[in-house]
Amino acid sequence: GVSGYVVAGLGTGESPALRQQIVESVVAALPPAAPRLLSGVGTPEEVLEAVSQGIDLLDMGYLADATGGGYALKMNLWALAYRTDRQPMVPGCACFTCASHSRAYLHHLLQTHEMTAQ
Repeated sequence: GVSGYVVAGLGTGESPALRQQIVESVVAALPPAAPRLLSGVGTPEEVLEAVSQGIDLLDMGYLADATGGGYALKMNLWALAYRTDRQPMVPGCACFTCASHSRAYLHHLLQTHEMTAQ
């Protein structure tokens, strides 16, 4: 069987309205239990739109650039304020990172240049 689906070929000049229509149509045709990865989005707003449409995973340069710099979208994990913050990245989120690691731990990984933080 198929483990998941990739929606690719977008982000090449189509209008945001057309992209939204395409993603909605594709997601509606896919089994809801299978993960859906969207390639080709580039802004935080496009991330939010894709997630609201049922996209589970994203492949985009913005996220790689942000996390490579130690940022989680609007959160600067390099900041000393996170040194003792035991909250998950997003309170209430059940993803692996939020369920397993505190902001303080992620801050520590960045400060010590751990490979898992890169």
